[in-house]
Amino acid sequence: MDLKENLSNFLQQSINESFSTTVNITPQLTESFPNLEESCLIASIGFTGSIEGTFSISLPDSSACKIVSRMINAEIAKVDNDVVDGIAEQINMIAGGVKMKMKETEDDFDISIPTIILGNRMVVLTEFGNTTKISQNYQNDGIIFSVTVVYKKKVDQEQLKKQKEQATLNAINMLKNASSNKT
Repeated sequence: MDLKENLSNFLQQSINESFSTTVNITPQLTESFPNLEESCLIASIGFTGSIEGTFSISLPDSSACKIVSRMINAEIAKVDNDVVDGIAEQINMIAGGVKMKMKETEDDFDISIPTIILGNRMVVLTEFGNTTKISQNYQNDGIIFSVTVVYKKKVDQEQLKKQKEQATLNAINMLKNASSNKT
């Protein structure tokens, strides 16, 4: 499997493991994520290693409250510190699950601490540079959320230097061969 397939599969597995363990649901993949009119929450966690990027989960406040209500077995009606902490823990568990599964491959990474953003009509903009994006939308039992991974393969500077040196040597050898063939 290639890197994108591995990440996509491991992401789905980690989401299912995290939600079945903490919330006792198995989220179902859906095609799209609705445009949200209500307040929403985005939790993200960066990672760096042989690949680098960001995991993020975005969801309406109502879904965040339902998730954390199930996690702590108490009804929560509006976003508070418990909700922020609970959603931060979800993205941490998802990213950590992917990290553990990626140890089986050559693409290993470390994760940072989560960052939470609250607001209205927020969108995770992820198309930039030479990055690759994986986005998975889920729903179940009145809970909707989207998880996105944006990543790029880290360039090994030492390997890049060696490739440039080899290309230079190849060019010199081609010139030598071309000039010796003329004589």
